[in-house]
Amino acid sequence: MTDKPSVHSIIIDGRKIINECNKIYDGLGFISANNSSRLLMDYKDEHPQSYWEILEYVFGDDGLALNLFKLELGADVDSSSGTEPAVKRFEDEPADVRRGAGFRLAADALKINPELKIDMLYWGLPHWVDSPQKDIDKYRMRYKWFKETLDAMYDVYGIKVSYITAGKNEREVEPEWIKYISRRLKEERTGRYDYGTIMIVAGEGVGDWKISRMMLEDKELMDAVDVVSSHYTSFIDDDTALLRDRYGKKVWLSEGSAPMKDAVVTRDKDAIHGGIGGITGTLDIASRITKAFTEGMTMYEFQPVISAYYDGVSYYPKQLITANKPWCGAYSIDSGYYMALHFARFIKPGWKFIDGACYGDGIMGGDGHAMVDSVYNYITCADDKTGDYSVIIVNNSEKKLSYEIKLSGMTKKSEPLHIWQTDDSKYFAYMGSVCPDNGMSGITLEPFSMVTLSTLGISVKEYNDRAGCDEIMHLDYCDNFDYADRDKNYLPRYMTDRSGAFEVRNGVLEQCINYDNKGTEWGATPDPVTTFGDDRWQNYSVAVDVLLAQDRDIHDEDNYVGVCA
Repeated sequence: MTDKPSVHSIIIDGRKIINECNKIYDGLGFISANNSSRLLMDYKDEHPQSYWEILEYVFGDDGLALNLFKLELGADVDSSSGTEPAVKRFEDEPADVRRGAGFRLAADALKINPELKIDMLYWGLPHWVDSPQKDIDKYRMRYKWFKETLDAMYDVYGIKVSYITAGKNEREVEPEWIKYISRRLKEERTGRYDYGTIMIVAGEGVGDWKISRMMLEDKELMDAVDVVSSHYTSFIDDDTALLRDRYGKKVWLSEGSAPMKDAVVTRDKDAIHGGIGGITGTLDIASRITKAFTEGMTMYEFQPVISAYYDGVSYYPKQLITANKPWCGAYSIDSGYYMALHFARFIKPGWKFIDGACYGDGIMGGDGHAMVDSVYNYITCADDKTGDYSVIIVNNSEKKLSYEIKLSGMTKKSEPLHIWQTDDSKYFAYMGSVCPDNGMSGITLEPFSMVTLSTLGISVKEYNDRAGCDEIMHLDYCDNFDYADRDKNYLPRYMTDRSGAFEVRNGVLEQCINYDNKGTEWGATPDPVTTFGDDRWQNYSVAVDVLLAQDRDIHDEDNYVGVCA
């Protein structure tokens, strides 16, 4: 005889809606960095139907309707899974935002969601930006880089930036630089629009909130920063809570993981957790999100949303959608996408959290970012204009969990609650509705599952991917880099750069980074490498015609080319 599960109460009181502006839900975010968006440009050129379907799934109202797009301001150095090209490799070079995928993708995303907010962050630094000896001169060069990029984004794509994340990704906080760029933007008189309206995000450490103590000790820094941020932690500290509650600062989880398991493979190998449970699985990520919102954060940014690079890079698999077969237009919607729908379809930016109806009992552990010892995790958000509300509950445990929902002071306390469920056997499935009886209703969650209950009656939608058209890339294959028929300036077909910058120039593939213009590292960049093709190829050979550098003072051992199959 099994024990009857205990009942946990969720008390939803309309009089406890949290109204402070800095605590209102800001949405979910998309980070385009580390070369993760690169192959999407090949989809756009050769399989535009797949490309626009993917973007609709990510930015459209019936999809994730993501509210923030953060792109890496590249420096031609490895930022963990590949390189993003620098828009300015030399000080006197005009900023070129046509390089790479990030700016192009942002422009297309804005066509689908014109309200999308754009953020910009740097990892490495172009050589010329970091070459001065004095800090103040470095700041001047850095600002020139940022400002001319802002100008070019507007001139080429009409993009206006809403946020600048003022700091080097996951490195030491530079308070003087943060104050400098904030001051210069407010003083700017030659921008394409009012750059003084751009808000500053700062922090960006891995699981720490060092920026918060610095702001409490420095009034100018406090005034400069609008949003306090951290990566891969669902918990804030006392200093950050003070910034949030007393000084009205927003708090964001500005880089969070997507699921890092292939749900289908895991389901076959993990009899306990199945495909979506366990550390770094889909439900672990859902628990991290709910806990972060319970702690008072208002934004969760996925890194990445789409893996549009090849399987062998660092951190793969780690995505909501896989799109790395551009020769046939195949892509797959992974379990994490359906998890994100539980939030995106039922909580909209501007909705408000309800005090006492958000809870999480897990602690950080496992891989350093995971939620462990977690049983009860849920959040509740409401639209105080319409009276609609949604409850998201996550069960990343082996137990059945029963909940009792008690309503008080809610204008729609008698409205039916529509139920959507994800577990190992079904993703984002509509399970009907329940009508609260005298302001009360109950639900039991199966082990390793999550549900959303909402007064919003959204239409049932089929989310169909193109995984079934996954053809092996045809051999024989040859590329002479004559791209007269393609709307591309620099991007070689099907290639993603692990390091360096491989660009098509005058009908040849040129590696553009040398010892005289290599940027300042974020981590460590190997010698230039680009990757290409289908890793399912067998019984084949590779040949290239090459020309080594002729006009530079380069040691013979450093002037080489290699080919690997």
